[in-house]
Parts: sequence; C-alpha cells; structure tokens
Amino acid sequence: MKVALILGTARQGRQSEKVALWVRKQAEQFGFDIDYIDVADHLRRFTNEEIPGQEGLQTRIVSAEAFIIVSPEYNAGYPGELKMFLDAFYDEYFGKPVAFVGVSDGPRGGSRAVEKLRSSALAMQMTPIRNVLHFGNMPEHFDEGGEVKDVSQKEKARGLFEQLQAFSQALSGLRE
Repeated sequence: MKVALILGTARQGRQSEKVALWVRKQAEQFGFDIDYIDVADHLRRFTNEEIPGQEGLQTRIVSAEAFIIVSPEYNAGYPGELKMFLDAFYDEYFGKPVAFVGVSDGPRGGSRAVEKLRSSALAMQMTPIRNVLHFGNMPEHFDEGGEVKDVSQKEKARGLFEQLQAFSQALSGLRE
C-alpha cells in the first residue's frame, strides 16, 4: 500500500523529525510503500501562491492510498506551514484515510494538535482513523541511535498501521 508520510513542520531543531523517521522505518517494515514528504521542502509565503514543485507533489498526493501526518503541537495547535500545505489540495484527499502522530515537549504528546488536525481532515474529505501515536516529553523517547526506548510504541504503531490499511481497503471503492 502506498502511504504518504507528511512531516508537518519546518522549524529548526524540530524533534518531530526523529519521530517521522522512526515511523517511516516502522511503516516500511510493516510493508507500506512510504512516500516521505517534508513540508520544509514545499514552503510558500501566501495561501494563493503555488507550492514549490506543485505538479509533482499533486501527483504524489493523488497516488497515495492513505496518509500519516506527523505533527508537533505548537501553542495548542498544529504548525501553520502544515495547514498551508494541506490546504493546497482538496479533491486529491477524497475518500482516503489519515493517521496522526502527535509530538510535544510536554506530557500530552501533541494531543491538542491531533484533535485540530482531525477536524481539518474531515473538512478535506479524509477519514481520520481512531488509533494515534503520541510522543510527549521529547526527546526522552529516543536513544542516541534514533530508536524508541519504549517498546510498546512499536506495538501501538503496528495497530495504527493495521487500522490504516483496513480503512484504506474499505474506502477504496470511493476512490474509483
């Protein structure tokens, strides 16, 4: 299954990049074909200007059967650059499931950002799945080699991937 994994921040020193790379590795081991999209590579200043590489990016969004969005929580929300990135498309999302991975320095693990993303995803005709991964109190989760210390996160990731796959299969008829 082809899955677009979107890293949702361009901030310098972003801890969510560690999480995104770990999720990518786990998803590939699960068997997903991951298309890694970093919003830092597609920034724009205004909502009415094209994203750099818009045509190629649109093709990547269309070819994705599902999405995983890794987002930090900034001031109880998600980053503006992620909002601008997601808003550049609409019809391309129709009938596709989306999973969220929240990241924060605090104990909530990006839960407030994820709840706001769920609402936006519904407005964009995506289907948010129930399972979510939360990484709070960053960078305590990772060892020096970039591996997650808490092995239960691997089990949670597998559950997220299984649910994402099931929803993608169930919704595939809408996309045809």
